[in-house]
Amino acid sequence: MTLTVITREAREAFKLESVILLYGGAGKGYGSVHRVAHKGDKLFPGEGHPVTVRALRETFKVLAPEAVPKAEFIPATVLAQSPDVIVWWMPPAMRNVWFDQKELGGQRSASVPVPGLVFAVCRGDWFVYAVSGDQRPTQESPLFRAPFYNVWESGRICAGNVSVPQGSLAERTDLWEKAFFESWFTHSNVDKLVKYRGGATAFWKRMLSGGFGQSFPMGTLVPLDTTLQGLINGANNRKD
Repeated sequence: MTLTVITREAREAFKLESVILLYGGAGKGYGSVHRVAHKGDKLFPGEGHPVTVRALRETFKVLAPEAVPKAEFIPATVLAQSPDVIVWWMPPAMRNVWFDQKELGGQRSASVPVPGLVFAVCRGDWFVYAVSGDQRPTQESPLFRAPFYNVWESGRICAGNVSVPQGSLAERTDLWEKAFFESWFTHSNVDKLVKYRGGATAFWKRMLSGGFGQSFPMGTLVPLDTTLQGLINGANNRKD
């Protein structure tokens, strides 16, 4: 049995070499790989072998070599990584922020102190959270709501028309941070963005005016009922 594939470049014929059989039932699954014997016009699957991770990798190498994970340099700020998930830490720093918000006086920009942040990119969605301290967070580190506009209660960033980086995630964490801080913050997506009298508007008016100096006021952060490990677990279990 052959399969003919026609592309703009060529007409190619592929011979059936093996089949993968998938079995399901009672909430469980099983797979086996069988070499195929050709006898005239008939096909005969040979003895089956359990599907292994190695066998799946070899399959991907044939079907989609560009999708096979390759060894790459991992920055020290990366906290967790899989083929479609990356979680990383940005230490506390002074960063330029840009606002386009009527209650804050229209378009405004300033260099302000920001807390340590944990970013996550998960199957196309983009998240940000705050953490305490200036040391690399651990699995038990509690997460706080990121005190920025354009961020939903779940931590998901409302990207709007921001152009997000493409390609290898681990090599572009700085570009994701740049895209976040160079976007216009236009609206608060949660009722309680920070713990501050007067709410988010009063907080950011003072922040943009330099009222907090060079250090972010950690007491204004809203704690979340999860940790860094909880974030990683949620990313791993997230459905497309």
